[in-house]
Amino acid sequence: RRVIGQRGSLPSTLSLMSTPSHPRTVRPVDLLEALSFFSACYAVGGLVLVALLLDTSLTGWTLAAAFAITWFVYILHRRRMARRGAVATAGRSALLRKHDRLVVVLLWVSGMVAVGAGLMASIWLPLLLAASVVGMLVYGSGTDGRRVRDMLVIKNACVGVSMACFWMLLALTSREATVDTLSFWSITVAAVILVLADAMYCDLGDTAIDARTR
Repeated sequence: RRVIGQRGSLPSTLSLMSTPSHPRTVRPVDLLEALSFFSACYAVGGLVLVALLLDTSLTGWTLAAAFAITWFVYILHRRRMARRGAVATAGRSALLRKHDRLVVVLLWVSGMVAVGAGLMASIWLPLLLAASVVGMLVYGSGTDGRRVRDMLVIKNACVGVSMACFWMLLALTSREATVDTLSFWSITVAAVILVLADAMYCDLGDTAIDARTR
């Protein structure tokens, strides 16, 4: 009678719970996720919701600016994190490094669209782009383990507040926007809670990845 292993257990290489070590096929949706495409879509959807609550209309330029600004900032952040030495071989980071040329092209395109569409929507919107970039740099900078992005609740609270302010400012660029103080703050608080809850829900399953990107 043959005994497998010292205590009758399967060797780690033959574990019943292990999966075949075939290379994982990268789907287009994986690359879109790594590029934060869906975050930009989320920003546009939230803006539309806020505009409906404020009973104001949005121009196509405003929607395009919202998408492009969000995508530019998120791609820039993801690329900065992917270029950190400690995460060069991590899943999302490795994917972005592999397609770095595409990432750079999309950065330029989204940046130019953000500025162009922003100017068409309002002469002040490029300032919102600059403020968003500054916020992103603060969010991802600092000593490992002490950055804003390393603190789960604070991180998502900042995302909630910044996204809510982003939506409100964009919605108020409409000349038709007239809102009383109570409605303004009620909608703002509701938007913060919505984004905070969404971010917490998504991030709780992503903490292992965040730990590897420190």
